[in-house]
Amino acid sequence: MEIEQIILGLMVPCIGALATVVTVLWRNQNTATAGSIQGLKNEIAELQNDVKALRQTERELQRQIHTLQSEKAQLYTQFLLLQTSHESSPLPMWIKDETGRILGANEAYEKHYLRPLGKTLHDWIGNFDHDVFPADVAEDWRVNDMWVFQRDQIFDGEEIIDLGDGKRTRHRVIKHPRRAHGMTRPFGIAGISIPDEL
Repeated sequence: MEIEQIILGLMVPCIGALATVVTVLWRNQNTATAGSIQGLKNEIAELQNDVKALRQTERELQRQIHTLQSEKAQLYTQFLLLQTSHESSPLPMWIKDETGRILGANEAYEKHYLRPLGKTLHDWIGNFDHDVFPADVAEDWRVNDMWVFQRDQIFDGEEIIDLGDGKRTRHRVIKHPRRAHGMTRPFGIAGISIPDEL
């Protein structure tokens, strides 16, 4: 009986200590689980905020795309109006972008300046003056184009025209900045020439 009491006396504190350890572990587990759950909730909240921000960005991008599509349609309409209005003009007319690349010209330009060189509008449009005309003439034109573009002013003066037969003449040329509706910065230069033979 004494041995049983001694064993029982030893076991009670051990069981108590074991119960305390189990209780501490269980509480720690619950605390860890609660912390993990709170951490997941925080991550979900952050993801929801990110989704809201992405949706806002998507709406803004869609608005910008719509604006650009509208501007593109306006530019195309203006280009068509310009083309049709210039086609009937007896004066040579053209448009270049800010780099000097030819965007368009009318039949009078082809008649007066390209055909004498054995060229057509197809040889000139999409290219640069120096691709068709002598380098010194093209450079003179480029300098005047850049003056118009950089100062955003009208050039009204004379330029040398080379008709390819060794004959060079000076024609009055008026160049001005071209801009689309609502744009403050020009996208290119438009020009008109007044040949002597008109």
